[in-house]
Amino acid sequence: AGQTLHGIMKPTLVVAGAAGVALVVSLLRAAKKHGFGSESSESDSARCPFGFSTEPDSETKKGLNARIKEKKQVVTTLYEEYIHLKAVQEVWCNPKTANPYLEPAFCAAMHSIEIGMLLMGTFLQDQRSYVTKRQRIDAVSRCIEHQCILVAELIDSTTSTCHDSTTSTSHDSTTSTSTTSTSAHHLDQTHRQEITSLSQSFPFPNCPPTITHGQGGGRQSASLRYLVAAVSQGYPALCASDQLALRNVVRNMSGAFDAAFSSWSVGLGLEDELNDLRIAVQLLPLQSLTDRRSCLYLDYTAMVRPEVILATLQSESYVHTEDFFFRSVHLSTECWSFVALHQLSSALRFANLGKWYEAAALMRHAALVIEYMGSNISTLGCMNLRDYLRLKVEIEGTSGEGSSQVKELKPAARRMLPPLVHAAYLAAVSGNESSASDVTSDDDAPQLMLLIYRWPEDHGALHDYALALEFLETSILGGFYYRHFSLAVKVIGSQSRGTMNRSVQALKNAYETMLFPCLDAARTLLGQIMDRELLVNKGRIMTEIQRKRERAQTAVSTESERASPPISACSTNADASAAPAPIPATTTCCVVTAVSFPEAIALDASSWQVCQRVDALRQEIFGCTRYDTPQET
Repeated sequence: AGQTLHGIMKPTLVVAGAAGVALVVSLLRAAKKHGFGSESSESDSARCPFGFSTEPDSETKKGLNARIKEKKQVVTTLYEEYIHLKAVQEVWCNPKTANPYLEPAFCAAMHSIEIGMLLMGTFLQDQRSYVTKRQRIDAVSRCIEHQCILVAELIDSTTSTCHDSTTSTSHDSTTSTSTTSTSAHHLDQTHRQEITSLSQSFPFPNCPPTITHGQGGGRQSASLRYLVAAVSQGYPALCASDQLALRNVVRNMSGAFDAAFSSWSVGLGLEDELNDLRIAVQLLPLQSLTDRRSCLYLDYTAMVRPEVILATLQSESYVHTEDFFFRSVHLSTECWSFVALHQLSSALRFANLGKWYEAAALMRHAALVIEYMGSNISTLGCMNLRDYLRLKVEIEGTSGEGSSQVKELKPAARRMLPPLVHAAYLAAVSGNESSASDVTSDDDAPQLMLLIYRWPEDHGALHDYALALEFLETSILGGFYYRHFSLAVKVIGSQSRGTMNRSVQALKNAYETMLFPCLDAARTLLGQIMDRELLVNKGRIMTEIQRKRERAQTAVSTESERASPPISACSTNADASAAPAPIPATTTCCVVTAVSFPEAIALDASSWQVCQRVDALRQEIFGCTRYDTPQET
C-alpha cells in the first residue's frame, strides 16, 4: 500500500511541495488505519515514503543530550571563572595536614570570612555619594559574626561527635552484621587517627601545622590587613555618627572572634590584627587576644593561603561598581556549599553505620550552614539597583545556576533518607509490626515513617534522625531557595528575567517541591489517626477555659449583688400611666425595655455597681448578653 501511494503521489510532491507532503502523510495514516500494509515486516523507516523515521533514533538522542550537557558545562565553567572559584578550590584540594578530615572544610569557611573582611574594606573606600556605607558594612559584619560561630561549631562539634562515636556504640543501631561491624570499626579507627579537638595541648599526632608569635603567628590574614589599612585611612573622615557605627561594628566583630575561638589551646592567627583593627577605631585592645602571644598559633598562612582571596580583588580591574560585591557573595556561597556537602557526606557515612545521633548532629550543622547561605546571599539586596542592572547586561550567559555545588545540595539531602527507611523496615520486622508486611514499594515508605513518628519512645535515635531531616529540608527550601527568590524579587522585580533569561517566577519551583514527601505523608497519616482516636477530647482545653471565664463572671455578679442594695422593678399590675420618679439632669438615664416587661425602669447609672446589677437582671429575666461598659449597658 505504501509503495502504491508513493507512486501515485510522486508527481504531486514535485508540483505541490509542502502541501503534497501533508497529503501523503494523511493518506498514509488513513491506509494504516484501515489495515493496509499491517502484515508488512518492514520497519517504520522503510514504510515512510521519504525514508525517515518519525521517532529520533538513539544516536540522535545521544547527540541532543550531549549538546545539552555541553551547554550546561559551559555555563558552569563561565560561572566558576567569573567568581574565581578554581583558585580557591585548589587550596581545599591540597591540605597541609597528614590525614586531613576537617582541614578542607575549615579552609573553605575561613575563605568566606576573608571575603567578608575584604568586602568591608572595599565598602569603606567606595566613592559613590549615593550609596549608604553603613548598611553594607553592618550586613557583612553580621555575616562575619555568624560565620565565626559556624566555624567553631564545625571544629568543636564535629570532633566531639566523632570522638563520641569512637568511644560508645550507637543507640538503636538496627544493623548487626559482621560486615557493618567491620566497616564501623574501620571508620572509628580512621577518626581516631584523623580527628582531635583543638582544645587540647599542642602538638599532638596529626595536628595542624603551627608557628610561634615571633614567626608572625598573630598577623596572617591578608584581607584583615587590607581592612585595617582601609579603616585607618577612612575612619577620620567619617562623621561622628558613622564613626560610632563603625566602632560598634569592630567591637562586635572582634568580640565574636574572641568568643568563638577562646576555647582553643592554639591561636587562630588573626589575633594581633584584630587588636590593630580595634586601635584604628579608638578601642582598647582585647587582653584575651594579647594573651595568645604566649601560645602557639595555627599556621594560618600555610593552611588557608588567604592571599588567594586578596588576589580576587587585586588581580582584576573592575569596571562596574557592584561587580566585586556580586562576585564575592557568590564565591562565599560556594565556600559554605562545600562545607555543607562535606557535613552531609560525613552524616551519610554515620547513617549507613547505624550511628543515628552522630549523623543527625552533622545534618543539623549542615542545615545551619545552608540557613546562613540564605542570609549571606540576601546581602546583595544592598546593591544599588541602577548600578547592578548595568552589570547584569554584561554578565548575560551565566548565573548562580552554574553552581554545581549548590545544585548538589538537594540530591545530597535526598540521599540521607534511604538509610532511615531501611532502618525503619528492620525495626518493623523485628517488632512484628503489621506495617512491615504492607511495604511492597517505595510508595509504602510513609507507613514505615509512621511507625517512627507514632512511637518515638521505642525508636529514639531514628526519630531524632527524622527530625534532623525535617530541619535540613526546611533550611534548603525556606532558608536558602526562598530567600534566593525573595532577593531576585527585591533586586530586579517579580516580573523580570535573570541573566540566564529565566523568569523570576520560575525560581518558585526550587522551594515549592518537598525533598521528603514520604515524611510529610507520614505526618499527615499520624494526624488523621490521632484525630479519630481522640475525637472525644476535641476542644477540651478551650472548653475548660471558657467554663472558668463563665464561673469567674458569675462570681463577680454575685459579689456585686451582695454589695449593692436591691433594685425593685415596676410591677406589671402598676398603672402604666404612672410617671417614673424624677431623675436629676446631671445623671445618666439607663432604660431597659422588653416585650414581656413593658414598664420602663429608670436608674441612676452613675454607679458601676448599679449597672452590674442591671446587667444581672437583664441576664436573669430576658437572657440578654451582658455589655462591657457602663455606657453600653
